Amino acid sequence: MSTDVSGTGGTIGVATGTGSGTAGAGGGGAAGAGSESSQLLPTRKVTADGVAGALSVVLVWAANTFWMPEAKQIPAEIASALTTILSFLVSYFVPESTH
Repeated sequence: MSTDVSGTGGTIGVATGTGSGTAGAGGGGAAGAGSESSQLLPTRKVTADGVAGALSVVLVWAANTFWMPEAKQIPAEIASALTTILSFLVSYFVPESTH
């Protein structure tokens, strides 16, 4: 299955999750181990990383909106660095799933 996403006639492949284990342009999905629904679920590590990233963005927004004076708000570059560092630390310490 392919879809034109660029408007110029270019296509991309969409993995179906039931292929031979080769991903790529029009290739299959993950290898046939496990059910298709379990292949679509993120691992604990990925979930923790996403939650940490979102939480850091919300915390910086709340700090800038409610607690920081206008002249001393957290710059976007620092907020981005905090998000990256927090996401790394959380995903480093969360163990891989056993499934």
